[in-house]
Amino acid sequence: MVLSFYTRAPTQAAQLGDMEQLGSQRVRLLRAVAGADASAAPPELLVDATDEESDKLAHFTLRLAFCTSPDLSEWFLAAESELFARRLRHCAAEDALALLASEGVRYEPVQEEETTPDGPAFKVPFQDAPQLVRHRRVPLRNGVCVVPLRCMRAVAAHHFRVALEQQLKILRRAQAANTVDDRLAPMFARFAALVRAHDRRHHHRGNKLSRVTPASVDAAAETHFPLCARHLHRQFRAQHHLKYDGRVQYRMFLKGLGWPVHDALAHFRREFVRVLPPATFDREYAYHIRHSYGLEGARRDYAPPDCRQILRGAAPRLGQHHGCPFRHWDAAHLSAELRAAGLSATATAPIVAQAVTGSCQRACQSHFDATHRLSYADAARQSGRADEQEEEAAVAAASVTHPNTWLDVSFGAV
Repeated sequence: MVLSFYTRAPTQAAQLGDMEQLGSQRVRLLRAVAGADASAAPPELLVDATDEESDKLAHFTLRLAFCTSPDLSEWFLAAESELFARRLRHCAAEDALALLASEGVRYEPVQEEETTPDGPAFKVPFQDAPQLVRHRRVPLRNGVCVVPLRCMRAVAAHHFRVALEQQLKILRRAQAANTVDDRLAPMFARFAALVRAHDRRHHHRGNKLSRVTPASVDAAAETHFPLCARHLHRQFRAQHHLKYDGRVQYRMFLKGLGWPVHDALAHFRREFVRVLPPATFDREYAYHIRHSYGLEGARRDYAPPDCRQILRGAAPRLGQHHGCPFRHWDAAHLSAELRAAGLSATATAPIVAQAVTGSCQRACQSHFDATHRLSYADAARQSGRADEQEEEAAVAAASVTHPNTWLDVSFGAV
């Protein structure tokens, strides 16, 4: 299994046919990885090349293909970071230390008298271990974490992401002054189409007849909405208002249901005018709803955000309700909400455990499994979400990647 920070590009000559074949394989792998959580993809998916040179060529081919597009660059960064993290999980913790050392990154070991019950540990600045700090998995004192050896994979994964993000910025600036080789442009376009095909088919359905209408939305929210959307809907009904980030996430989810703009406007207006004058809604809020449908401003027809975008977004603050409950709620809050929704303590415990360890999409999928007669994967196949023209779409369709797909699959599980 290849482990690399990809700081040095391949120097050997490469055939265009090899670049296209390896690049296409890499896109399929990254889509499977980015479209599932930490435990959904089988280990054999983690290796998409027969040797280190092929692996590096595939990575750098896509890096060059996607660096100038903000959305593709963001997708590539997230997917490659997830692939690296998963590969690390199949290696010894000592391999993470060795990889960091090979890049000149070393941390001071904790002295023997200071060792933790977890064995050897290292002093790591808090900014190098954001996931461990966020989930309170390591002690923090004076800006320094005491990170056990077994947790150093998370530190290596963070360094990988930071390094790749910086390298993409450098490459983007360099490419801005150059034109793409005519021989490469068609191939890069095909890679981009492979990435975007899944989003087009599954999540941008504004012209399709919705299964959920304004009249049936309350019942559907309790039965078929994922937890993130159900929480937003409940707060919208209770408070007759949502703060900005919550409004955006909620209205884009409703757009993903297939609601036309006039239904969305009427739905929001009906609640908002209970706490503010109608003229205020028309002046300050209606514009943003029309903007989401490409009817104002730059007239871009925006797609509803997927799980990856929601997970990477800003965490909700006091009075805000956006985000992913499995990422942004603490264990006690999440457990209480699941129990209040009717789940037993036995069903709740593994879901909360997955969320606490960072397997947010896996926790969401387990929530589906605990509340439906079919598992998410079985319901996806039964409803046709996993029966696509392209085989790589089928891999991603059988795991939670998008709130609107969760709803579609839920209807198929009834």
